[in-house]
Amino acid sequence: MACVIEIRDQELYVMVANKSKGKISVSRAFRVYLSDSLFKNNEVVFTESVINQISSAFENHKIKDTKVQVVINHRIALTKDIIVPKTDNKKLGLIVENEMVSLFNLTKDFIVDYTVLDEVSQDGIQKIRTLTCAIRRSTLKGLENLFDALGMKITSIDVANVSFMNFVHKTNVVDTKEPMIIIDASSSYIRYYLFSDKKFVLMRTLYIHVDDDHIAISKRVLHVLELMSQSQLKDTGKPVGRVKLLGFEKRFGMMSALSETYLKMSTSVPNIFESISPEDKELYDYGNTMGVLL
Repeated sequence: MACVIEIRDQELYVMVANKSKGKISVSRAFRVYLSDSLFKNNEVVFTESVINQISSAFENHKIKDTKVQVVINHRIALTKDIIVPKTDNKKLGLIVENEMVSLFNLTKDFIVDYTVLDEVSQDGIQKIRTLTCAIRRSTLKGLENLFDALGMKITSIDVANVSFMNFVHKTNVVDTKEPMIIIDASSSYIRYYLFSDKKFVLMRTLYIHVDDDHIAISKRVLHVLELMSQSQLKDTGKPVGRVKLLGFEKRFGMMSALSETYLKMSTSVPNIFESISPEDKELYDYGNTMGVLL
């Protein structure tokens, strides 16, 4: 069994599961809602009260794991897709790091990591496209201290965007070469992933709050979808015609209505349960977590 915990601003998504023959069998999956935010002024901050809340939730759900894989789902992790010259792995890492340092004016306090998305051709020259992230060393140390206080040791740290894309590829959510958008409509954000020819094109994130006006959210959702569709129409001559929904199942109705009624995009919820058991709709909201396990 493996324990994976996704860290959001004021929530933890906890999953204990087993992977066998490319499939995930989920034993436990639950959320822990915290009284305080874990991130303040770009630092990990936690109180004894927060530790007690988490410990109590772990005890209630019989979490006894001493090792944990962590997923960061927060603006504290900087992410960017970058196209760089094709070269060997050692030089590629240096080039990607230099690009991130230049783009975000990073200091030496940041650690840069990346995953290769695909190869692209620009003016007949083959290049590498990467999804790159940068995280402060102090953030990593703060997370280590948090889990030390819980009696757990971190074995790996991933960023939500990267693990989510691993999830959609391994579960065959991207099943067409036509332009399509995958929407991860969760409780505190709506994240859009645009694919064309089964390749990742771009990502956008809309952060939302419980007290945000629904009409305002709807307008912002439509605006992002329209911009993505227009970009594909301009680049490929094909607008986006399909949307797939993942995330918080209670948001699916609203997202489907907006996509189909106003933009004439067909919407559907992918069948992820060929790779995941049990067949529980709650698991649609654990894509970032399951992406680490697949």
